[in-house]
Formats: sequence, structure tokens, C-alpha cells
Amino acid sequence: MCGIAAHFNFAEPARPLDLQLIAHRGPDAAGEWTSSDGRLWLGNRRLAILDLSPTGEQPMTDPATGNVIVVNGEIYNHLALREELGGAVWRGTSDTETLLLGYARWGHGLLDRLKGMFAFAIFDQARQELFVARDRLGIKPLYYTRDAGGLRLASEVKLLTDAAASITPASISAYLQWGACPEDKILYPNIHVLPAGHAMTVRGTGKPELWRYWPGREKFVSSSEDAPKKIRLLLETAVEEHLLSDVPVASFLSGGIDSSIVTALAAQKLGRQLQTFSVGFEIAEFDESAIAREVAERFGTKHERIQLSEEEVFQSVTEAVAHLDLPSVDAINTYIVSRAVAQRGVKVALSGLGGDELFGGYPSFRDVPRLQRLGLLPRALRRALGARLADLPNDAGVFELAQWRRRFFTDKMLRQAGLPNPASEAGLDCPVELPDDFARISWAELTGYMRRMLLRDSDQ
Repeated sequence: MCGIAAHFNFAEPARPLDLQLIAHRGPDAAGEWTSSDGRLWLGNRRLAILDLSPTGEQPMTDPATGNVIVVNGEIYNHLALREELGGAVWRGTSDTETLLLGYARWGHGLLDRLKGMFAFAIFDQARQELFVARDRLGIKPLYYTRDAGGLRLASEVKLLTDAAASITPASISAYLQWGACPEDKILYPNIHVLPAGHAMTVRGTGKPELWRYWPGREKFVSSSEDAPKKIRLLLETAVEEHLLSDVPVASFLSGGIDSSIVTALAAQKLGRQLQTFSVGFEIAEFDESAIAREVAERFGTKHERIQLSEEEVFQSVTEAVAHLDLPSVDAINTYIVSRAVAQRGVKVALSGLGGDELFGGYPSFRDVPRLQRLGLLPRALRRALGARLADLPNDAGVFELAQWRRRFFTDKMLRQAGLPNPASEAGLDCPVELPDDFARISWAELTGYMRRMLLRDSDQ
């Protein structure tokens, strides 16, 4: 990962943000750029993955247009985009340069061509505006705040927290309900998240203009006779594209189906060059490393089991919490395995995150339809079946029930704590028509649990 930051001051010289606060995101290089009038500042901390030379460093300027970019993430189809940009003069081999020249050719239409995880800001010299965008699923974060001094944005909240006068009760309630802060309630009222699949433009005067670019008019197909072949081809293509790197690529191997499939497909391409890692725990019920070892042996990877004692796990908690921008009940596991792999010099590791959400691996795919039927019963009868069911909303839809099932604190518990009951999490309802309840539950898990917790934990 990298870290980006920007300050667009509407009246006075921009003030640089403290890039040292996100040095852990990009230990390989740091860079800054200030516009000729001094009103825009861009900053970057780089983790070098593609084009390790100085030609890949940021902020990067396009000599032909004067446009400048900072980006966090990776564009997996950037080689294909370079073919489309025939005739372009390239100075290096980075996907950052591909984005920059792609914007010069296609403008905002660049977003429709991108396959990858990203959060970027491009200063358009001719239009004197900042173009900001975030990837479709929100894999890469981007926060911003706006006041009389202009607009500031960053990869982590800690660069913007001087704008946080207080923590809102609604955000505390949301955290207690779901174990992580939803993107529309991230603790601080003056700090906002650029939503996944959205972009915005900012000029030197006026309010930012924000719009959704995805989902667009995609057609979702619920069934197909050749679906298994199509899915396998998509998985093979996705894994191959994720192997594009100028540094070694490893794979997290938990022992589950998702990470095993990703590892198997990666091993087809890399063979014994592929490093795999699993974490072993002294507590047997948490230890799946034996299964992971069997998968590694089956596909001939260079496997390492990282053994952690119970004491080491507890010692890691304080360090992990210090790295959290926003609270999460599930971040410790991700932090421990990521730190262990990073200590071995690995910068890039594949994982199976997202598989359960797409292919129905969670109990919610079974439970939500049952909850819909139970919701039709009188509340008194539901109370007789169990105290938790008494809190089940009447005649609720799939998205609401998927949220309800993920809750830790009930409405009653929040009332007892003197906290408000926050409204349903924004952004879960799909803006395009989905074919069935399976697809709707999948969407709810992708845009709810995965986005607010799993993706954020992986990034932090």
C-alpha cells in the first residue's frame, strides 16, 4: 500500500500534511508537490511494487499536460491500457504513469476502464481542478474534510483529526452495533469518506461535486449453464493479473476454501516460486495451519508456518490498536499475520477475502430467508422463541435483515447505555436491480461487513 494526502486551499497557501504519520504505509520513498500559485499541495508515501526506479515515484507530473497525480493502490489491467494508449511516450513502467496518461486521453472516462484497487487525486492543470476517485468496492480508503481553509484529503484519518472536535454518539452506537464504524458514521462529524465507486472534482472556489460512477448499467446474471467455466476463467484471470509485480508475490493460506483456491491458481503460474504463509496458534481451536500445510504440499509452494504463542498474541494488541485509524473488533488477527509476513520482507500477499461474500460462504445466506419468515410472526410469539428475536424488525427486507444479523448490541442495549439507535447503514441498497435474494445478500455482505470491517482492517 501507499499513502496519499492533499490540501486544496481556496484562498491562501496550502499547508502540507504530516506525511510522517503515514510513513508505515510507504517506507520506500516520500514526495511532495506544490502548485505554482501555492494553493494546492500533494503528498505521497510510496511502497514500491511496480517500477522500482525513480520514474515510478510520486507525485508524478505529465510533462505534456502539466497534470499531477498521487495514487494509492494498483491497476491490474494497466498493461492492457498502455496498449490502448498507443503512441504515448512512456518514461517508466509504473501503473501510476498509465493512470496519468490515461486521464489525459480519456478524462473522467478513465474510471470505466480501470480494473484494480485505488484511491487517487489528479490535478488537472488546464481546468485548475482536482479530480479524486476511489475504486468500485472501496478496497483503498480515502477520507476528506472541508472547512473555510479549503479541502484536505488523506489515506488515513489521523492526518485530518484536528478537524475532529468531538466523537458523535451516533457513531459510537454504530460501532457497538456492528463492531466497526460504517463509512457514513466514522466517529468524527467533520471527516467524511469518499464512498466506494464514487469520484469528485474540487475547484479553487465552491463545494466539491461528487458522483457515483459504479455500479452503472451492469446486468447481473443469476444462473447460467456454463457459469462454472465462466467463474473459473474469471478467477484465473484475476489471480494472474494480481501477480503483476516487480517484487515477489506471496499468498496468505488460512486453510479455508477461498485462500486455497487463490493459492492453487497462483501456484499454476509461479510454481515453487510462490511463497505461502499460515499462522499457527497454541490454542488448538484457532489453529488451521495443518490444513494449510496440506494445501501447500499439494501445490508445491514454499510454505512457512508462523507459530505464535498466546503471550505473543496478547502483546500484539497494544501495537495493533495504535495502528488503527478507526476501531474494529476483528482487526487483531489481520494485523498479526500481516506484520509477521512483512517482517520477512514480503510486500505483496494474495488472500481469499471476498470469496464468502460472492459465493455464499456465510451463514447469512441461510439465515436471512429464515429471518424474513420469522419477521411475519407476531412480536409476542417471536419473544417466546427467544429474546433476540423479539428485536427482529417487522416486514424487513433483505438488506435490513443482513445488517440486523451482524449486530452485536441490540436496540434495547443501546437504550440502556443512553445511546441513540443509528439509522440503517447507508449505501447497502444496490442502485441497480439484482436478480434474487442470494444476490441481494451477497451485495449486503460486500458493501456492509466486508467494506466496513474486513477491507479496512486489511488496509490498516
